[in-house]
Formats: sequence, structure tokens, C-alpha cells
Amino acid sequence: MASGCILVDLDGTLVDTRKVNYQAYNKVLKMFGRSIDYEYFANQCNGKYYREFLPPVVGNDEEVVEEIHRRKVEFYQEFLSHAVLNSFLADLLRMFKTSAGRKVGVVTTASRANANQMLEFFGLDFFDVVITGNDVSSKKPDPEGYLEAMRRLNCQREDTVIFEDSDEGVEAAKRIGCDYYVVSGYR
Repeated sequence: MASGCILVDLDGTLVDTRKVNYQAYNKVLKMFGRSIDYEYFANQCNGKYYREFLPPVVGNDEEVVEEIHRRKVEFYQEFLSHAVLNSFLADLLRMFKTSAGRKVGVVTTASRANANQMLEFFGLDFFDVVITGNDVSSKKPDPEGYLEAMRRLNCQREDTVIFEDSDEGVEAAKRIGCDYYVVSGYR
């Protein structure tokens, strides 16, 4: 590939953020008189959209769900030290970026604030584009985020490779017709 793009998911692919998200959500849930077990969070909530996993925990009151998520975003930075960087993938992306004419981007359903905090925490300032949940109207498996990144980077599907960890992210890559790699267990 003489030119091209690599697009990478953030949570679970480039950075293991399970404990960060768990700690931030659990801090807020305790304010509402609730809590969740880490194993439950890791298996039932992690990687899912908050509007899907919070209602079974706190009920279907949309205002409560939104308030919990808003506060989680505020507390997220307190727990960044619990994150684990996929150093191999980060190094691969840096090497790819230094090759002439090649671009790298992040596509995540995380909030802009949380994504920026995580990237800054690990000094990952080399991305040409960062697309977050705030930039799209449809979450993965809808390919909107990846398509927007490709549009901004002027990349075609045949020149784009996607790194993902979730079934939803892989489905988004398949819908576009991009090559993809599934990342798992990099600790």
C-alpha cells in the first residue's frame, strides 16, 4: 500500500479502559444509591452504549441515565491511571504515520472529552483525525464514524485498514468493505 489510512478504535483496542470506565461509573452510581460489580460491568456493560447498559442498572428514567453519564464524563479523568495502553499498536501507528502520505485516525463512541483526556494522558498526539461519539448521530455498528474519518482523510475503503475489538466495530468495518483486524487480550 503506497498510501492509505489506518483507523483505530480507542476503548478496548488502543487502550484498555474497562477499569477507568468502571471506576467513573461506579463513583456516580454510588451517588444515586447504586453500585455495580466489576465483573458485571466488564461482561455486560463495557463496550456498549450507555443508553443500553444503564437502564437495567438504574431504571428507564432518561433524565437519570443522562445525568449519570454526564457526571461519569466529569469524573473520568480521576481514573486515567487505571488505563492500559496497547503499546504494540501505538508503536505500529506511529511507524505507519511517519511513512510518506499515510494517515492515522481514531474512531470511538466515547465522548470527545474522555477521548481527548485519554489520548493526552498517553501522549498520543499524532492522529490526523479523531472522531468521537459527539461527532456522529449513529453509533457502531453503523459505519458513520469510520466513513466520516475516511472522508476527512480522503481515504478510500480499499486503502483503509481498521483495528477493532468489538463485534459492533467489526460489523461497521464489514459494512464499509474495509480490511480489519480484531484486537484482543493485549495485556
